[in-house]
Amino acid sequence: MKNSIVHSFNRNFAKRAEWKPNTHAFVASPEMVAAIAITGRLDFNPITDTITNERGEQVKLAEPKGDELPTKGFAVEDNGYQAPAEDGSKVEVIVSPTSDRLQLLDSFPA
Repeated sequence: MKNSIVHSFNRNFAKRAEWKPNTHAFVASPEMVAAIAITGRLDFNPITDTITNERGEQVKLAEPKGDELPTKGFAVEDNGYQAPAEDGSKVEVIVSPTSDRLQLLDSFPA
């Protein structure tokens, strides 16, 4: 059975979002992904198409509103970057001896 997934992240290769090989993954804007999710239709065009509201009226989705760019710029208090130690010889890496994922490598001659 063929299936389609529409998402807004850039990983649209086979089996990325679902394990089934017949699933087609499409990349769209967050606004388009929301419109498709609201309507349940892959062919929905928010510029021209309407949906039926809870009162049975045909309505269009409102145009999304928001800042194109952050008003404070891209200033981030903690960007996740940690500068390397100036003297790496004093850095100790601790790995749990019971870890199933990580292990320390044995030292080798320079």
